[in-house]
Amino acid sequence: MLAPRWPAVLIATATICLWAAASLASPVAIQHAIDEGLRKHEGRALFYASLAFGLIALAVYAFQALSTYFVAAVGQRFVRDLRVRLFSHLQRLSMSFYDRENSGRLIARMTADMVAISEVLNSAFTMLIQALLLLIGLAVYDAISVYKTKHMVTLADAAASQRLPIMIVIPRHRGYSFLRQRSLKEQIDAGEEREAMFMGLGDVIIPGILVVSSFVSLGNRTATVLGVGGNLVVALVTIVGTLLGFAMLMRYVMRGNPQAGLPLLNSGAIGGYVIAYLAVYRDLGFGIG
Repeated sequence: MLAPRWPAVLIATATICLWAAASLASPVAIQHAIDEGLRKHEGRALFYASLAFGLIALAVYAFQALSTYFVAAVGQRFVRDLRVRLFSHLQRLSMSFYDRENSGRLIARMTADMVAISEVLNSAFTMLIQALLLLIGLAVYDAISVYKTKHMVTLADAAASQRLPIMIVIPRHRGYSFLRQRSLKEQIDAGEEREAMFMGLGDVIIPGILVVSSFVSLGNRTATVLGVGGNLVVALVTIVGTLLGFAMLMRYVMRGNPQAGLPLLNSGAIGGYVIAYLAVYRDLGFGIG
């Protein structure tokens, strides 16, 4: 039923991608305003950064409106066609069928279930696309901030030096104390073996976005595995994929150099989601179409 509407689905997906890209571009304009405008006292740089931020904000609202319109249009037309087909099918059934079946159950299929399907098409589609784009975008950003600009290393060093409770600390021996933690940058520059491994809370929370999104967006699918809902199976396998990515990450971290966590963690989460979805639902829609 979605085959004739693939152009509209692609347009809806494109507008969601543009919405996400515009949202991710806002911090870049703010960074330019601070680094080039405020710190260097350059009024022109501050003006252009402010102008860029305003244009980006307008683009965010515009793409959000377009994505909402196209997603709702596709979803409502799909539900309308489904209602027509279901009603036509009920009209072709024999009278003996209505003697056996409860009329209230049939009415529920025509009303309540259609509402649930409409909600999934309108909200879950956008939620899943945004979750996937967010995971990919943040993985790229994490890699750049660790390997190229290295400001994430500076941030971790500052957080550790000030003993801020915003990181997960994994000691390498029993006698370790976070209160006596030395500068991470100094240890890295000196090539010393670090006493503990540090992991930002975002490395745990961000892959979890896909776990929650898959559980919610696939909640109205009827597939089960050994009596367990298919959405729960997909969410659990996504967690397993994240843990496999974490195991690979720890292998690199044990070598002593700073490593970007999100590329491996998010790749594991996305890989787990794709494998579980194909195994449970056996279609190439991946909960999007």
